[in-house]
Amino acid sequence: MRKTDSSLPDTGIAAWRRAPKYQRFTGLLEKQLRKLRPGDRLPPVRQLLRQLQISQSTLDRALAELQERGLIVRRRGSGIYASAPRPRGGNAQAIGLYVSDIVDPFCALLAKGVEDELARHGYPTMLFNGFDEFRRKIRSERARREELAAAILNLSTANVLAPASARLALEMQRERRLPLVFTENILPGCNAPFLGFDNYRAMYAAARRVLSGPRAQDELVFLGAAGAWPSAARVNGFVDALAGLRRDPARARLWETFPPFRDAVVPRDLFQGARPLVCFVAAPLLLPRALAAIQAAGKRVPEDVLVVSVVEGNYADAIHVPVVALVKPAVQLGREAARAALRLIRNEPVAPVRKLALKIEAPEPISGWLGAE
Repeated sequence: MRKTDSSLPDTGIAAWRRAPKYQRFTGLLEKQLRKLRPGDRLPPVRQLLRQLQISQSTLDRALAELQERGLIVRRRGSGIYASAPRPRGGNAQAIGLYVSDIVDPFCALLAKGVEDELARHGYPTMLFNGFDEFRRKIRSERARREELAAAILNLSTANVLAPASARLALEMQRERRLPLVFTENILPGCNAPFLGFDNYRAMYAAARRVLSGPRAQDELVFLGAAGAWPSAARVNGFVDALAGLRRDPARARLWETFPPFRDAVVPRDLFQGARPLVCFVAAPLLLPRALAAIQAAGKRVPEDVLVVSVVEGNYADAIHVPVVALVKPAVQLGREAARAALRLIRNEPVAPVRKLALKIEAPEPISGWLGAE
């Protein structure tokens, strides 16, 4: 008589053997996940392939199923992480979060805020990294009716300008497929609640403080992100601050680039000349490019060029020169967006527009160069 595993009935063994290969390994991975804490990182894909002795396609299908069930979060360039388990009595439906690129520091911090807040209320987060993944899911009848209770959309400037993503968001809004919350960028034509930053007030306050101090007579450069609604608000704040200080905005050098902003090349000619400069940077992705151009022009920060820039919350990890920083509270924005989505699910009122303040930070010695608030 052939020996069998006494821990499983014969019918269970037979069913396991008949199951598609990827489903067998989905079960094995799920058992491993139960041993991990939320946020723990799984072994790298290459290590999983060696341990399980399976093909890349089989592993991809197993991971895709685990991700769809909300058991893992895949972050490109970072790894695979265990998701927070649903608490007992928790919600069967998840709240979707769309971001254009989870590797982007802002998107990663926003996702952390959303995930933390939803976990507190017993809701899992279903992360969509990239437009194609989100579009496939949102057009699935099962996803709309069974898996997702609401969606938080963090549209990038490229999304807003792209017809396909704008059309899908408007379609969702018109057909009332899901309660929606927008963050950072406003999509014209959508009347869903919006949470963003008070970009106008932040740049207005920063410009007034910098130009009321000892660098008041410096020449001015402003680096903008064309097509970006947040950048446009920052430009307007800058211009109005100059007008209030009786400085002619036309004398400032304005340079703008189009998305993708991470590929921009800031010309070093902007920083050449004998007089000291103050450089205002309207987008975090432009800051490293601006610093590279300043260095290429043979100038020093902050002695020759004082830099005033909008930055992400973890900017100090990558920027090692003193700058006047307008810090975006991305984690707080994520938490507030999650709370708004929960209120929509409960049919509670939500403010149509809410803007969070940016914090102005300046290390020594440049903190002494700022005028009074």
